[in-house]
Amino acid sequence: MLEDPNFFKQKSLVDACEFYTESFLGHLQEQVNKNTITKRERSNHVKMLSLLYESLKARGLSTLTIETICPKEIQKENVRSSTQIKTFEKYKSYKTSSTKRSSQAETMRHRCKWFNTYLEDSERKQLASSRERKFKTLYFLKYLCSLNLGITPDECVENLTPSLVEQYELMLKQRINSEEITMSTAYTKLRFLKQFLDFLRKNKLVDFKYNISPYFYSEVNRDNEYVNREDLEAVIKTLLLSNSPYKLRDLTIILLIAETGCRPIEISNIKITDIHQLESSITLTSNKSGVRKLQINKTVMDVVKAYYNERIQVTAENDAFILLDNAQPITTESIGWIFYHLNIKTFGESRFSAKSLRHTYATNAIERNDFDKVSKTMGHKHWVSTMHYIYRSVERILANTMPYDPTISEWSV
Repeated sequence: MLEDPNFFKQKSLVDACEFYTESFLGHLQEQVNKNTITKRERSNHVKMLSLLYESLKARGLSTLTIETICPKEIQKENVRSSTQIKTFEKYKSYKTSSTKRSSQAETMRHRCKWFNTYLEDSERKQLASSRERKFKTLYFLKYLCSLNLGITPDECVENLTPSLVEQYELMLKQRINSEEITMSTAYTKLRFLKQFLDFLRKNKLVDFKYNISPYFYSEVNRDNEYVNREDLEAVIKTLLLSNSPYKLRDLTIILLIAETGCRPIEISNIKITDIHQLESSITLTSNKSGVRKLQINKTVMDVVKAYYNERIQVTAENDAFILLDNAQPITTESIGWIFYHLNIKTFGESRFSAKSLRHTYATNAIERNDFDKVSKTMGHKHWVSTMHYIYRSVERILANTMPYDPTISEWSV
């Protein structure tokens, strides 16, 4: 149309374009509000209008631009562009930091056989929080090596003493006082340090038992993030509108965690044979919780079946239900990345994680079901773990959360 010279001779049509542009943009916004078109499609229409007015101005048919007709619209686009740039920079920073730490961890695994043995032992036992365990232990080893310059990391570990651990605690206290880290962050670092030292003690490399100083217990609140229904729906909508080839896989992960309150490691451990389509149920397995079989509602099961049909078409050397793009079982780190990426794309920030969904499930479920049944559904071996969720607000309950008893049976395989 822009290349047709007869089009630009019709001055009345140009006037009509100027007259109806604002109305047209209002119409586009209505379509966005009704979910008839996406915000990206609306943005594309605005860009096309900008090109139209640039062409009209170049031919001397109009002195106006879309900026002069609708300055608010351009301001919106500028704000949106600015937000996208900030989101990208934040994403790039996170990606760079994560890649750097992963590289440092791999280097330390090669340099320190005890660090590598410890991680291999954790991976073999399929312990949860493997990514956090690796990086928090790496943080301690880097500090230890900085105190013992000139000796290898293995020698640092083999010559570890209680006084060196106390120095590490003192360093964390100083970082807390200077507001570089929070008390909760320091406590987490020490919690993983204790696990590492327990491993070393078991292997007779250290002869002392470490207990976290009571100082670090103060003001430490156990995480219990709550996910609002609107935020969850927004993330799912972002996923459904995306062009991701893994859309069905990621939706299956999100819905299973929201539906059952399972741990990410249990998602990683699901086998093809754990999906019971006729019973509309699923078997979850982890070292921490053992094995349990849970009922799945029809809507979620329909999504699981759709992914199941897609999964059995993939040739893989394993029987894992949920796979990465390289046909390997999905990892807890990858699940965390899926949540982070969708949060950034939806909100421009990370608002909730897979762990947050588990906490939300427990908070809602405890209000609607028998205490013992909820504890078994969550895979809690001790009732005190479930008791924690009672203190959450009773007002925050998602619609249709656990309208049935999800515990089909109490057996282990």
